[in-house]
Amino acid sequence: MEERKIVIIILEGDQDSTVFASSLITLFARYNLQVKVTNGDIFTKDENRERTGVDLINEIVSSVINPSYIQREDIAEIIQFVDIDGSYVNRENYEVDRNANYYNGKTYEYHERRGKIKVKNHNMLNRLYNTWQIKRKFQDELWNIKTVDEIPFSMYYYSINLEHFLSDNLFLDEGDKWDAVDLFVSRYSDVEEVYSFLNSNEKKISDEYETSWNYLTQTPNLFERAVSNINILFDKHMIR
Repeated sequence: MEERKIVIIILEGDQDSTVFASSLITLFARYNLQVKVTNGDIFTKDENRERTGVDLINEIVSSVINPSYIQREDIAEIIQFVDIDGSYVNRENYEVDRNANYYNGKTYEYHERRGKIKVKNHNMLNRLYNTWQIKRKFQDELWNIKTVDEIPFSMYYYSINLEHFLSDNLFLDEGDKWDAVDLFVSRYSDVEEVYSFLNSNEKKISDEYETSWNYLTQTPNLFERAVSNINILFDKHMIR
């Protein structure tokens, strides 16, 4: 019996897996493809600052390969989902506010109506901005490429993050985030329902991959809409 090829899905955490793993497995099973999910926010780790995005993706591929049953030629595609966070917010839209009552003990806060990021002090502002600029560097490198060492690659995002995308709320504590995840999973139980949500006018930006990424640099206030371009991935692979 011929072994099924593998699609590597790179997600940022357990909540992403809970929301999307089942529908992605179903989606690719229709093409007789096996899904291998890996978790980790690889773009914000200090040790990765001087590396390239391709290096990081290749490292994940190497971690999936097992000489006994998975070879590099067994990998059909690599797909990555990312939170945008503040990575496309310009420096002038960061501001220090020492007197603000920051939600849930955070050191920064999104100002939804003004498109600003408030931070407790200048040191924290610089650290946060620099971290997210490194994240942006990786994202801009990787969404502009079509392959990683000849393996098809694509990247998709939530703006601003998964919980914002699911709930339209930027201010959730950890328990509330899981509530939003659980509510989504209970409402959208199969791949067609998930696709319908992703492809709704309220949630999608565009049906074009490049246009969806350009949206991030052309939109003055990214906090006003809770959107994603994951509809493009599902649209590409749905069988109707």
